[in-house]
Amino acid sequence: MSRKPIVTNVWTLTIFRSGGYAQESNVENAIFAFGRKTEEVEFHQKQNLPTGVIQILKESNLVDEALESGFVLELSKTKINSPGWFEFDRIFSSTKRKSCHGMGHWSQRASFGSVVGSGSFEMIPVDWSPSELPQKIWMRAVPLTDNRLAWVLGRGDILNSEPNEQSTLDDYFELGKIIPNQKKIDVIHLPGPPEKPYHFFID
Repeated sequence: MSRKPIVTNVWTLTIFRSGGYAQESNVENAIFAFGRKTEEVEFHQKQNLPTGVIQILKESNLVDEALESGFVLELSKTKINSPGWFEFDRIFSSTKRKSCHGMGHWSQRASFGSVVGSGSFEMIPVDWSPSELPQKIWMRAVPLTDNRLAWVLGRGDILNSEPNEQSTLDDYFELGKIIPNQKKIDVIHLPGPPEKPYHFFID
């Protein structure tokens, strides 16, 4: 098993199918667990995919594989001249100063749009990075590695859907009334460039 940390110009987000099975089987309604590392996959709330990632899956013919098990999203802040990479431009960004436990920090968020389609996503910085998010992002989707798949198969709770989950507006309503205990599913915000190399299996 290779455990060489990735370089900071290219980083990964591992995404596992983890819910939405009661819905019509399509990638728009499917729910996913995700994280840069194993601990993040177990910690993050399960969410839907942004349209930019869905566009990449469709263009890469990986939708069926994503719905069956998941995939790895590779991100880069520099252009990579090899097949399968998709370019996104930053179209909006905001910065806000927040206070946490008496310490101030800057909270950033940026929206990116595809240069060849209508897909988009939001990105947030990680590791308390003060750096501005890039003007451009390149991304591609690749199948799960065997070691990632073996890891998630050993943790059935990640693959199981959560009770009372819902992912479409129609699921809120039954004969015009709101169904109690339904949970609205958020959309994944992609992580910005890391400050230092990391690997999925290394804390």
